[in-house]
Amino acid sequence: MQEGARTSSPDGRRQRWVEHRRERRQEFVQGALAAVRQHGADTGLDEVAASVGVSKSVVYRHFADREDLFGAVLDAIADDVLMPRILGALGEAAQATSEQLSLDADTVRRVVRAFIAVVDEEPQLYRFALARASSGLDGDFVASTERQIAQALSALLGDRLRELGRDSGGAEVWAFGVVGMVQLATQRWFDQRSMTADALADYLTVLATGGLSGVLSPP
Repeated sequence: MQEGARTSSPDGRRQRWVEHRRERRQEFVQGALAAVRQHGADTGLDEVAASVGVSKSVVYRHFADREDLFGAVLDAIADDVLMPRILGALGEAAQATSEQLSLDADTVRRVVRAFIAVVDEEPQLYRFALARASSGLDGDFVASTERQIAQALSALLGDRLRELGRDSGGAEVWAFGVVGMVQLATQRWFDQRSMTADALADYLTVLATGGLSGVLSPP
């Protein structure tokens, strides 16, 4: 029994060390998010280290370099800030459309408004993500998040079309077109603020549902 315990002990210690490093990395990522929210897109390692209360050398014990840390921060922006809001809106849309077997302007607007809300409520994180878009998420933050959102939206529309006995081939084209349009238009709006967030959502919904009517129309 004692010999077996001695044999398993190194694995247990190793697992605890791996978990400790994972938790420590997460602590630094959360500290970096707080630093970005306070200091903006130009946040550097000095601000991150200060946010966590350590020296830069301690940060480097857990990340290979600055790009490793900032890549993890971008992943957190996508996974913890952006995607939960978008997927939550898509979940609500899926529940709503299951009753009517279609997509309408209200469900489309719900998804569009969720994206705009994240940008509007987290301006510093958005600026940081755009400034460092080549880090994290397979090397392209914008393309990766657009792809995730478009695939989820395409799946929703595709399901509805199949339930209606219709060809779902246009669902992906529509979804990727809408997501690209919303992303670019929101980025422009973010810089110009020429209208309210609600007005932007209304305009984009009209454009998106105009294309949707074409997808839903009989051939």
